[in-house]
Amino acid sequence: MEKDVVEAFGLLELERVPVAFKFSLEKPSGIKRLDEKVVACGMVKKAREVGPFYSDNDGQKCMAGRFVLGFGDVPDVFESGEYGAALKYAKTPKAMQRIYRKLPKIEKGHASYVCAAPLDKAEFEPDVVVVTCNTTWKAFNLLRAYSYDSGKTWKGESTPALGCAWMFSYPYITGEVNVVIPSGGMFNNNAIDRDELIIAIPLDELYGIVRNLKEMPMVLPAQAPGGEEWKRKLRKDLGID
Repeated sequence: MEKDVVEAFGLLELERVPVAFKFSLEKPSGIKRLDEKVVACGMVKKAREVGPFYSDNDGQKCMAGRFVLGFGDVPDVFESGEYGAALKYAKTPKAMQRIYRKLPKIEKGHASYVCAAPLDKAEFEPDVVVVTCNTTWKAFNLLRAYSYDSGKTWKGESTPALGCAWMFSYPYITGEVNVVIPSGGMFNNNAIDRDELIIAIPLDELYGIVRNLKEMPMVLPAQAPGGEEWKRKLRKDLGID
């Protein structure tokens, strides 16, 4: 990944490196296939542990994850809601059915492989970059960078199950940044820590965020040393007080 992209995310002082993902129909070259099965939501943590890799249908451990990535189908009891309701992600199969009906997913046949790599080791242009923030302040600054030059509102869509859909498929399909509350499956699979918030960034918005991270102050002027005096002067200059 370009040096300026990595440096820009470094300004956030994140606890863990962002992870880049790319979906493709063609078998990736120059990157190793992961030699173990992995759940889709676990690829973020796995890339941080082992470095760049790619996975395919046979390398995915979770049926729902394969479904979300466009690698395959799920048994009828998944979409009927019976399985999810039994796991208590929803009270009734009907409620779980609604989750499946709203679920963003890459269409079957549109991707056969997914590449994953820590952002500073990615040698491909990502479709999605997944960032995890362990403080709301870091999440705030990243989202501020998203809207800094456009005034775009921040959106967060997710569901109690199948969080991988909102982390991967939603930004990939819509081209929109998504704030994701981790799902039950992510916690069950130890894919994410309980104090983390996920922000999924599509390629469409990546370079604008990078530009704004480098331009905007990480600390708001009113919160910097001397901020109260700065704010009083500003209000006076603008005729507010």
